[in-house]
Amino acid sequence: MTFDNISAEEASMLEPRRRNLRPSEVRQVERIKESVSPREFEERLKRSLKRDGQLLARETAKRIEKASTEWKQKVGRTFGEATTDDPRILERVARLKTKAGLHKTSVIFHGDLGVGKSWNSYGYINLAILAGAVTPGQIIADTETAILGKISSSGFKRAELLEELFNPRYKIYFIDDVGQGYFSNDQGRTEVWYELVDHVYTHQLTLIMTTNKKLTDMSLGSWIGARAYDRLKALVGQDGAIVPGVVNRRAGVLEKAEQNYRS
Repeated sequence: MTFDNISAEEASMLEPRRRNLRPSEVRQVERIKESVSPREFEERLKRSLKRDGQLLARETAKRIEKASTEWKQKVGRTFGEATTDDPRILERVARLKTKAGLHKTSVIFHGDLGVGKSWNSYGYINLAILAGAVTPGQIIADTETAILGKISSSGFKRAELLEELFNPRYKIYFIDDVGQGYFSNDQGRTEVWYELVDHVYTHQLTLIMTTNKKLTDMSLGSWIGARAYDRLKALVGQDGAIVPGVVNRRAGVLEKAEQNYRS
């Protein structure tokens, strides 16, 4: 680093400041003026980049920890600790983190009651937050009735509620208990489902769904409508329809909570 390229006028402007410097500060200025070899410059640059990287890593870790704490407070202790090691879900978390392959991040958890559909859904979301891929403010998560049933029966407020639902800040839509929601009529149900699925499909967002319905045209397809079901199958792909297990896990969850209490 050198100041040899400054003009005489610029140098004269620096002189008054230099005259007011302490001897140690003058020596520091003189050292700065000395030419730096390319090798030394490279080493300094590496050290600077390393410090910047460490600072960024610390700030990122703090931001993720804050987001995780906020999400756990929102969803409660039971699902706030949910996780999964399913490779199909881990791949989708990686896609969200890298922002690549977002066309294949949606998933349907289906099967009998208590096999872990909601647990795995929240596990997916928790891992995405811990990876820094999303924040709580980018997630819509609730039951079918609370989200879509409410919109379907909202009358004149329907357009306003849809606009809020499709706010660009939302990246993940988690609809729980699909097939159990209340709708005033079948047409209203299939219409609102098509609008949601089409929005996710068009903007390469993420839809997470749990359902007890069979993944057939006559079951889930009939419930959400043929057009929505056709797009949903494309969103999820062949490996995105997951049965978490065949054993009811609720007793195990309660037992773990009891062990935590005892300890």
